[in-house]
Amino acid sequence: MGTFVAYTFVTGIILLTLYAVYKLLLERETFHRFNRIFVLSSYVVSWAAGIIYVTAQRPQEISLPAMNIIYNSSYVVTTPTTIDHTAYVSHVLTEWAIMAAIVLYAAGLLFFIAREGFIWYHMCRIIRSGIHSYTTSGRQLVIHNDNDVAPFSWYRYIVM
Repeated sequence: MGTFVAYTFVTGIILLTLYAVYKLLLERETFHRFNRIFVLSSYVVSWAAGIIYVTAQRPQEISLPAMNIIYNSSYVVTTPTTIDHTAYVSHVLTEWAIMAAIVLYAAGLLFFIAREGFIWYHMCRIIRSGIHSYTTSGRQLVIHNDNDVAPFSWYRYIVM
């Protein structure tokens, strides 16, 4: 659980820093493409930096058998210890809860990535299927037949 919390904390700090840079320096600028690239790349940078930080700071776990080693001056005696089943079960349940949280997070991430891809696919399909003409400013005017879609502009396209 500590690793997941550390990852979330580091990613949040990096995102907060990059968002502050965007708000202070780039929000009022009219470089829309650069701003869009900066915001999208800040997600990737924070995700990657969080993973790099967590894997670099991860302590090495040492696995020891469930035995007490009694050192004597002439010999070593190993005696089995009693295992606390309640602690073991709670440890296993905690590991499963962490794994379930990670799987749920990954499923939500995949859902929203798929949703974004679906939206982009429909937008590109509307742009491709429309009638194209050029305005005097060099933008492409796209006229489509779908009445359910509100007019919008995207990159160099004006869709009506």
